[in-house]
Amino acid sequence: MGRTIGAVVVGVVLWGVLWNGGNAALGAAGIIAVGEPVSSVPVLLGLIVYSGLLSVLAGFVAATIKGGP
Repeated sequence: MGRTIGAVVVGVVLWGVLWNGGNAALGAAGIIAVGEPVSSVPVLLGLIVYSGLLSVLAGFVAATIKGGP
């Protein structure tokens, strides 16, 4: 039970760190304006794809940590 909880916590933290880091990098590069709504369709689609990839990665890491059935 503890390993499962730990795996979920690690997955959530990993997702959050990579999401915030990615957004910070996009803001520093001038791709998105910090504190402003994102209204560009290509940027929004890119963020959705990025979010999906991060979700898969975080789930994979959590499942690997959990191990077994």
